[in-house]
Amino acid sequence: NVLLNWATATEINNDLFELERSSNGMDFYTIGKVEGAGNSTQKLEYSFLDPAPLKGVSYYRIKQIDFDGAFTYSQTVAVNFEGDSEGFTVFPNPASSLLYITKNDLANTQIIISDMTGRMLKTEKVSDSAQNIIPVNIDDLLPGVYSIEIISLNKRETTRFVKN
Repeated sequence: NVLLNWATATEINNDLFELERSSNGMDFYTIGKVEGAGNSTQKLEYSFLDPAPLKGVSYYRIKQIDFDGAFTYSQTVAVNFEGDSEGFTVFPNPASSLLYITKNDLANTQIIISDMTGRMLKTEKVSDSAQNIIPVNIDDLLPGVYSIEIISLNKRETTRFVKN
């Protein structure tokens, strides 16, 4: 896990914080949200746990969004995570329209999404991926629990996710 901590000295019309992560420092993806306090004149401390960090160096930043939609970004921070990432991770879970898959090497990978009866609903082939994160559109799935399987180099890995 990677724990992100930050604090605010004051807050004016602060709606929320979106936590963003990137594997290359340029292409950022939202990995979570934390509600802001709205208005505050005292120091407030926040934290967010990234349960699925990427192996190696990742870049994190915080997008602070006001009630009127105006936003600012924090400075970007690099984190070197050397944990076990043999498997894959999906986030957010539950998801509504996009599901992100992270794996150390996604090249030559097949992605299969099935319902709980085992009926195959979607398949995608990743032939070449310079990134170790890819988005999968799940707008066409009904709300429910699904199985996602990653097949690469004769290895099969499966997990579940919830579509809301």
